[in-house]
Amino acid sequence: MIGKSYFLLSLLQVGLSQEWKGDTPREVIAQEGSCVQIPCNYTYPAHLVARSRVGIWYMRRYWETWSTWSTAFHSVDHSHELPRFRHRTRLSGDLKDGDCSLIINNISREDAEPYFFRIEFDSRNSYNYLPETKLHVSVGLSQEWKGDTPREVTAQEGSCVQIPCHYSYPSCLENQPRGGVWFHKKKQVPWAPITFYTKDHNHELPRFRYRTRLSGDMKDGDCSLIINNIRREDAGLYFFRIEFDNGPSHNYYPITQLHVSGRDSSKWTLGLLTAGIMLSVFLVGIFIFICVRKRKTVTEERVSGTSDIALTPSPLSVKHQGKQNVLITEPRDTARDTTSEGETPAPRDLSEGPVGSDAGHGNPDNPDALLYINVNFSKLPSGDRTVHRSEDTEYAQIRFQKN
Repeated sequence: MIGKSYFLLSLLQVGLSQEWKGDTPREVIAQEGSCVQIPCNYTYPAHLVARSRVGIWYMRRYWETWSTWSTAFHSVDHSHELPRFRHRTRLSGDLKDGDCSLIINNISREDAEPYFFRIEFDSRNSYNYLPETKLHVSVGLSQEWKGDTPREVTAQEGSCVQIPCHYSYPSCLENQPRGGVWFHKKKQVPWAPITFYTKDHNHELPRFRYRTRLSGDMKDGDCSLIINNIRREDAGLYFFRIEFDNGPSHNYYPITQLHVSGRDSSKWTLGLLTAGIMLSVFLVGIFIFICVRKRKTVTEERVSGTSDIALTPSPLSVKHQGKQNVLITEPRDTARDTTSEGETPAPRDLSEGPVGSDAGHGNPDNPDALLYINVNFSKLPSGDRTVHRSEDTEYAQIRFQKN
C-alpha cells in the first residue's frame, strides 16, 4: 500500500514538472550595431494563471560561475538590470500570453554571451527555462540596414526638389516607434538637422522650417525629402538618419549632394513674348472688328439714300378731244437739263388714252378728278436711235382712271 502511494506521488510530481516548459533556440546570430530577438515561449501550471509574475532574463559571462548570472532584463524593476543593458532590452510580447521573447538593441561584441529566461510567481513557484541560448555577434554592417539615395540631385532656384530615399531595418524593430532626421552640411560648416518626422520641429534650422517635409510614410520605408522654394544656400550635402525610441539609430548612405542653379531667364522671356503676341492679336482683332462695323454702316447708309427716289412734278398740259382727254408729260433729261445741239429732242406726246367720259367733262385742274394714278417710267433713245448712258432721258406717263 505504501509502495503504491509512493508511485502515485511520483507520477504527480512528473505531471506537475511537465507543466513548466520553455521553447528557446540554442543559438542566435546578430550583427554588430543591429538588434536581435531571442524567441521564447513558456508554459506553467494552470493554477497560477491569475497570479502576478515577474519575467527575468539572465546573462552569464564565460568566466563566471552559475551563481554569478547578471540581469539583462527585469519586467518589474529595471534597476536590477546591468547598466549597459538598461534601455536596450525589452520583451516583444506579453508574459500573460506565454510570450517571453527578448529584444536587444544596439548589439555590441560584449553582448555575445549565453542567456536564459526565469519566471517567478512567488518564492515556491519559480522556474528556470533551460537550456540557455548562445548569442553570437558578427562584425560588420548589418545587411538589414539598407538605404537607397542618389549621389547627386540638381534643382533650380525658386523651384521645389525631391531627394528620393528608401530604407530598410531589422524586423525586430517592426513595431518600434521611430523618428527620421535629415541632415544638411555646407562646406566648412558642421552637420545640422533640417527636418524631423514625428519629433520636435524646433530642432530644425530656421531657414528650413516650413519648407521641408517627407513625401511618404516612414512605416513603409519611404524617407524621400521635399524642399520647397529652393535657395542658393540650400546647396550642399544631405543624408538621412533613423532613430528608434529606446532602440538603435542608423545613418543611411551614400550622401546626396544638392546642386542649385540660377533662375532660367529664358523661360520668363518666352512667357512675356507669348503674352505680348496674344495681347497684340487681341487688339488687332478689336480694331478690325470696329473698322468692318463702321464700313458696313456707311454702306447701308448709301444704299438707303439711293433707294429713295424723289419725284418732282412737271408742268402738265391737257388737250380736249371730244369726250377724251390726253395727258402729256414734259420730258426731263436725267443727264442734263438742256438739249445739246445736233440732237433730236424726244417727242412731247408720249401717249394718249381715254380717261373716261366723266373725266372729260370735269375740270382738269380739280384735284377731285384724280381718282387713280398709274406711273410708268421709260427711257427713249436719242435722235440717232442709240441709247447713251449719259444721254438717257426719262419720261413719265400718267393715266387717270376712275375706279
